[in-house]
Amino acid sequence: MKNTVKLFGIITLLAIIAFAFVACELIDDDDPGTLTITGIPSKYNGKYAYSEGGIGTTYIIAADSFSNSSGFKNKKIENGTVTLNVWTYTGGLSLSNYGGSGTGDIDFEIYDDILGDDHFHTEYFKDVKFTGGNATVQWE
Repeated sequence: MKNTVKLFGIITLLAIIAFAFVACELIDDDDPGTLTITGIPSKYNGKYAYSEGGIGTTYIIAADSFSNSSGFKNKKIENGTVTLNVWTYTGGLSLSNYGGSGTGDIDFEIYDDILGDDHFHTEYFKDVKFTGGNATVQWE
């Protein structure tokens, strides 16, 4: 009987953990903010971009899209430019569209594929200024 109770407890705990991992959801219907990077060297055209960083105490993620089933998808760099949608964690496992203002540092990551499995290059941008959820950065 004790083993059955322990087994039931372990199964319940595993089910809760599994649910927590798949329960990440976008909780905001408004449009996300944007992060536009311009002047990207032509050798990166055709590669895929993803970004993350901090705006004050807010942690942001920027990509092309997000879904519960496939996670984040990176966006293709074309003609030296890419515009990414920006989200922030709102607590727990939830995301919200970013619409804030502030200045922070951004890691801009370039991948060979849309899902970010093959990292190619990282560029760091300091003091990126967001206004109303949007920012534009010139690669130098």
